[in-house]
Amino acid sequence: RAPTRPPTRAPTRPPSRAPTLAPTRAPTRAPIRATVSPTENPPATVCELKVVHAHPFQKAHDATYYGYQADWLEIGKRSADNNNLCSYYYKGEVSGGQPDWCRYTSSHDSAIINKEEDQMYTEDEILSTETFIVKHAAAHQTKINAYHYFADNLYHEDNEMWNSYMMVPEVKIFNLSHEEQNRVGAIYSHPTNKNIPDLKRDSSGEVYPNKMYEGNMEIVVNCSESCWCTVESFTTSTGNVYAYYRENGPPTDAQRKSKARSVGPLDRGRDPSVLRKGAL
Repeated sequence: RAPTRPPTRAPTRPPSRAPTLAPTRAPTRAPIRATVSPTENPPATVCELKVVHAHPFQKAHDATYYGYQADWLEIGKRSADNNNLCSYYYKGEVSGGQPDWCRYTSSHDSAIINKEEDQMYTEDEILSTETFIVKHAAAHQTKINAYHYFADNLYHEDNEMWNSYMMVPEVKIFNLSHEEQNRVGAIYSHPTNKNIPDLKRDSSGEVYPNKMYEGNMEIVVNCSESCWCTVESFTTSTGNVYAYYRENGPPTDAQRKSKARSVGPLDRGRDPSVLRKGAL
């Protein structure tokens, strides 16, 4: 059947301009996938650590031995504006005060435990903790040193329940500024051995620090720009740093009570001036 109208043989109107044969500008390249999300680890504006130094007991009566034991912490930072260490020793203005990057709190001058055997003296029992808040941890390496207090007398030497040198405090490090990291590293403490007490008695009856007692430790912490922190190293050492402080610096209450005979500040070759200045 024939169409009612013949088909149009040509466009009724020519185009106003010739069609574009090629794009007027180069196409946008496909985006390259980022290896790290821009928002994954932004630089931390605040990077703070909390360092807790305490014996692993809820109260002094829970201690495994009778007697007195104490260690103290010092925290230093490489290249910090204030070279003072953060510790009880620097708490007073006479010693220069605490550095701006650290806040120190403790009910005493160290991590102390004192458990009494005689119930008449339980009011003299002590369990104290040292707590440090370290600011700007991403800017400078943080070094934590723990040192042992050597007493000036031995009590109940033949009674194993008075091995107070076996009750060592622990160091725990917490990240306060990274939501995916709470604890930094492990729980740190120096070694103990029932056959290596912290004090000995010589043939004349004088009590002195045992050169073999490994009562000091050092923990070095590094934090990235995003405040992810790792423990770079952990070491322990022997030596009576306590005696050096007692002889060369303003003493704490506990140091005034000590008459311990001096041993070299550290038997492993560290310069005591380095300890005094907090150099790393």
